Amino acid sequence: MTMMLNDPKTVTARKVHICTWCGQHIAVGDQYERATYVDGGDLWTQKAHLPCADLVLDYAQFWALDIDDSVDWSDVLSWKHDIAEQEPDLPFRIAVRHDDETWSYTEGEPIDIAAADQEPTS
Repeated sequence: MTMMLNDPKTVTARKVHICTWCGQHIAVGDQYERATYVDGGDLWTQKAHLPCADLVLDYAQFWALDIDDSVDWSDVLSWKHDIAEQEPDLPFRIAVRHDDETWSYTEGEPIDIAAADQEPTS
């Protein structure tokens, strides 16, 4: 059973990290969300762009997932695309990747998915 050891914190990167969700760099000086988890003997720290963390949280809340449910980034992007087409006025927070370095973040506005449907890079 997965347990969160600490509440997610917003911190400022002092070195480059890789976002758990999108696989892109978190640049030095950028704010990101960090949380530590344990499952059995495994301990790990999740680091994510704030928009990515918010998008995954919206996905998990929409599907009523709990901490032990697996979430795949491609499923999140597909869900976001489907929701945007079916219900464009839903007040979900959303992250939109314009290129590898630029993000926009909206809250309570229609979802713009034009440039965000990219798979994570390894």
